[in-house]
This record gives sequence, C-alpha cells and structure tokens, in this order.
Amino acid sequence: MKRMISILLAFILLLTMFVTVSAAEVAPGPGDPLVPEYTYISNVSATLTASGKTLTVKLYCKGVVGTTSISATFYLQRWNGSSWVSAPFGSASAISATAAGREMNRTFTATVSSGTYRIKAVFKVYCNGSSETATVYSNTVTV
Repeated sequence: MKRMISILLAFILLLTMFVTVSAAEVAPGPGDPLVPEYTYISNVSATLTASGKTLTVKLYCKGVVGTTSISATFYLQRWNGSSWVSAPFGSASAISATAAGREMNRTFTATVSSGTYRIKAVFKVYCNGSSETATVYSNTVTV
C-alpha cells in the first residue's frame, strides 16, 4: 500500500512539473497585463466617422506619468479595390498635430469624394528623455 501511495505521489508531482513547464512556455500575447505592449503609451486610438461626404477624424493618445509631449501625423487612405492608397485630407497629404503634457485629444474634418476610407495615424510620445512610436489604423467608413 505504501508503495502504491509513493508511486501515486510521484506521478502527481511529475504531472505538476509538466503543467508548470508547459504554462511557462506559452508566450504572452498583446494586451496581456503582465507584458505591456508599450512602455510610454497607456492608450492610443484613431477613429473615423462620416456624415454625408464629411469625414471626422478623432485622434487620442495618452502617455504614462512623466510624458512631456505627444505628436501625431495622420494619413487618409482610400480603398481602390485591391489596396489602400494615399488620399488628400482636404488639401493636405498628411496632417500633423502636437500636444504638451501626457494626453492628446484632437478632431479634424474634411470633405471627400465617394469611396471607402481609413486613417493611418503615427503617434510619438516623449517621456523621461526617451520616445516611443505607435502606428494605429482607424475603422473604415464608406461615403
């Protein structure tokens, strides 16, 4: 009986070690709270809405404590049937904005021709003498 219990305990111990090793080998994914995706950026987004042929772009970025400024450049892209191509936003090929402090919340509007659009936004956060860049894409809208 003691031998059977010893074998059973050894098997349980071996199984526990296997499960622990297997769990340690799983790589954490983006958004895992234990492995942040960004060092200096706590939240970032670009959203696109349409009312008739008027597009509204909302850029949002928040840095961690210590962030001194944020810059953003966004590009309007139009679907040509097979790929996304650059399109002018109003009269500009790209729009740039900056914000002092740790948060940027900017809105831009322009009138466009019919089509399906999205925004490509590149944010740069400056914090503690370093910087970090994030590129995000908005949802798509059709006008």
